[in-house]
Amino acid sequence: MAYTKSVDELQELLRQAEQRAEDAERDRQEERQRAEREQERAEREQQRAEREQQRAEDAEEQTRLTTFIEYIVACHIHVFLKLVVETDKKLTSKGSITNPRNKWCPTHLRPWPDFLEQQRVIFGTLHDSFPTDSRLFESRGFLAGLGHRISQRPIANEKTLEFFLHNSVEDPVRTISEQLKQVESVRRAFDMGRGIVFENHPHAISDVAQEVADRQTPSTPQTPDHRHDLNQLRPDQICVYRSNDGPSESRTMVFVSEYKPPHKLTTPHLRLGLRAMNIPNDVVNRKTIPTSAAPDALFQYHAERLTASAVTQTYHYMIEGGLEYGLVTTGEAIVFLKVDWEEPETLYYHLAEPGPEVAAHPEHSHVCTAVEQSLDDGIRPLYVSGARGVLFQVTMIAYGYTFVGKGTVQAFIRDLEHEAAVYERLRSIQGANVPVFLGAIDLRPMKKIYYYDHRVTYQRHVGGKSSYVWSGSQLAYGTNGNVLRAGRWTGVNAREAG
Repeated sequence: MAYTKSVDELQELLRQAEQRAEDAERDRQEERQRAEREQERAEREQQRAEREQQRAEDAEEQTRLTTFIEYIVACHIHVFLKLVVETDKKLTSKGSITNPRNKWCPTHLRPWPDFLEQQRVIFGTLHDSFPTDSRLFESRGFLAGLGHRISQRPIANEKTLEFFLHNSVEDPVRTISEQLKQVESVRRAFDMGRGIVFENHPHAISDVAQEVADRQTPSTPQTPDHRHDLNQLRPDQICVYRSNDGPSESRTMVFVSEYKPPHKLTTPHLRLGLRAMNIPNDVVNRKTIPTSAAPDALFQYHAERLTASAVTQTYHYMIEGGLEYGLVTTGEAIVFLKVDWEEPETLYYHLAEPGPEVAAHPEHSHVCTAVEQSLDDGIRPLYVSGARGVLFQVTMIAYGYTFVGKGTVQAFIRDLEHEAAVYERLRSIQGANVPVFLGAIDLRPMKKIYYYDHRVTYQRHVGGKSSYVWSGSQLAYGTNGNVLRAGRWTGVNAREAG
């Protein structure tokens, strides 16, 4: 009996022990679950905090100013890559890309051999002279908003392409220039002067200015008519000027740009059409034209004609403006052009495709993105103009004499003749109160060409130059009292001279 009771007690004790073990295990599991829940809750809190921090950092990154390299890359990603080309032919502009008739045409078209090396050197110099870690440029958020607006306007004609290029290339370039010119080391390295501006209107005394056009003498029709159609030749390209340092605001044209919609001049056209060639022999005077039986040869033929027409128009403006550089752009591609004035009949080119090039070279993406030439020895434009003429510094190299020449276009010849008559009337006070007038030169019989600005050339169809003794800078920058006294004395003497 006692034995049975002992077994029962032992069994009860064992059951209680097992129950305590189960309770302890359950407590341990519950504690582990509580710990896991706490850990999960802590992890969720950490993740939420990290997301909040990431959102804050993203928001700050979108709104804070960018560095030089960040800005170039952001312009490409958020703006340039938002280019959309209209594919519905019913909505695109019609007609040819240009008419190369009556324009200067290069004889040779050749690759620009050292373009990339020049670009590398320029970026290296810029990197060494500009604080590239300074946050000076527009934010990514602003550029993203701009890119969204651009994406809503597919390129269907010249105007929408102009809108795209103004916003994706020219405005960023101007913005960068405004910051670069603030740094003295950059100003010295690149001769930036007061920066650059983009304009697309001609000079006030160019042959497309309204007053000049009104002064043109009508002529009887000729067959063929060799007179320029002013409306047809009115330039639509953007002219880029550099504002020079100095007491007066003066500008020098740096290069010209021509816009060609990508549905008229495609990137495949440019890839095939740009090659080393003799344009008059290989394109203009080509004897045979491929037929539809040879589609590849026919496409090559059209590519060369379209490309040659486009670069010829830009070359014409480069020659007219006395420029070394120019470009043709479709938005998708850019053709950089160069004229070596030691060999002006040759036009050098480099084709850039920013989209594919950045994708292929991400480590050099900032380099791949789309972001004074004296023509006559002894004759230099001073970029000082008035209502009827512009000034040149003329040096007789053989003797060292320097004087000022005032040039004008044909429409204003009679104005300079009247000015010459006034100086002749004031001969007695020349050299004392008014400049010494040396005489006038008619450039038309000499068939000479001098460039001042876009569509302002002094050549065989242009009036002439009046010559005055060189006397340095403008009087306006002398001592005010001296200027006023000299002005009053000049007025008195002029009235006495009649």
